[in-house]
Amino acid sequence: MRSRPLALLACLLAAFGALSLLWPGDVPFMGDEAGLLRLAYSGAGHGLLGSRGVVYGPFAVWFYRALMVFTRDLSILVLLRTGLFLAVCGGSIVWLAASCPALFPPFGAAAFLSTYLWLYSRDLWDNTFLIPLSWLTVAAYASFGKAPKPWKLALAALGCALMLLTHLMCLPLIGALALHAAWRHGAWLRKRAAGALAALLALAAFCSPYLAQLAAGPRPAPPSPDLSWWRGWAFPWLGGRLFSASGLEYFFGDGWASAWARPAAWLTLAAIPLMWVGIAASLRKAADDEDSHMALLGLITLFFQSVFYGALRLYNHPHYYGPGWPIYFYFVWRALSLLPRRPALAASQIASAAVLAFTIRDVHLRGGTRSRHFGPTLSNQLEVARRLAAYHPDSPLSTRTLHYALFPDTIPTLQSLNAWTPSTSGPKRTLAIVYADSDPKSGRVDVVVQ
Repeated sequence: MRSRPLALLACLLAAFGALSLLWPGDVPFMGDEAGLLRLAYSGAGHGLLGSRGVVYGPFAVWFYRALMVFTRDLSILVLLRTGLFLAVCGGSIVWLAASCPALFPPFGAAAFLSTYLWLYSRDLWDNTFLIPLSWLTVAAYASFGKAPKPWKLALAALGCALMLLTHLMCLPLIGALALHAAWRHGAWLRKRAAGALAALLALAAFCSPYLAQLAAGPRPAPPSPDLSWWRGWAFPWLGGRLFSASGLEYFFGDGWASAWARPAAWLTLAAIPLMWVGIAASLRKAADDEDSHMALLGLITLFFQSVFYGALRLYNHPHYYGPGWPIYFYFVWRALSLLPRRPALAASQIASAAVLAFTIRDVHLRGGTRSRHFGPTLSNQLEVARRLAAYHPDSPLSTRTLHYALFPDTIPTLQSLNAWTPSTSGPKRTLAIVYADSDPKSGRVDVVVQ
């Protein structure tokens, strides 16, 4: 009886996901994106160095190195990455809906109307790989709970390993999965102890080069005492913001929402309390079904995240939510499934679609933003890098933009990846990178000869 709703969910996800494939050049390209592609191009065996002094795993480097075998066109890299990202997330959402009867399948499409997901699915960065990997891991584990098959648990375990090789913020989710599996599936695992141990040792060997590198690396820096002691503890419980317009000024600057988008943005804020409603609904009913176990896994994850983020005082960046996406959305989805069908659809999905559509339009028209966390679009920066390559390499270059003052290696990276080497036969001029117009919301940059 759920085949039609699941088919509708798949169609909606495909339709909404297609929006993320529009204008692949309208993505940020800052210090970390440039650094990550430099590592991939050079064949490095490790990831980026984090702000706390931790070297992250090599999975993202492996991914881009594999894609660069076929192309170094950055717009095509964005399309390939986005398509794979959404395919994994979308397939996992459908898979989770098939495992959890309390979820009304079509409302799962609301995940693809998240402006945060639009941003992170397209960004050539490492941390954001945690989103599809966590979705796949949780969906495989939920399906295993409904119909235990060794390959499902193996896929969930592989997802955990790949998350570990991406970013250490996955540790609370991995810990929650391990605890829940030991409690619920302990008897099943003991009957297959030899196979389970062999699989565990294989994954440990797979991760061991990075773990050895991590152990031998510099000692991580402690959190700053100036950071709030309590906000990290509360941070995971606000994960519903990922499906709202809350906090988008982080990327687009204050006053980012136009007059047309503002009412819709206010309506999307309902996603935050909806997550709490979903938690409350999960606590109210206890049974031995997959929804109850998903809810328990979600609560364990939230608790572990609270301890992890609280102890490390992590709270001030939305990408910290990365590995919690399937947990936060499960609770939002659970709440939406309790509401009358048509009003819920109108309130949640239409408002989110409006915010997403206005955001896509504004970023394209403005050539990005002046925010530190977005900046000029990749396509605009490629234009600038190409123009600069026409001048003598000793031409004095200054910048009047925030982005290039913070990330001066961006232009050389773009020139290197595209083989745009400045020629000594080019004219020698005094150059400057400036904002292309006076609109404070426009991120578009240009090269001027002084």
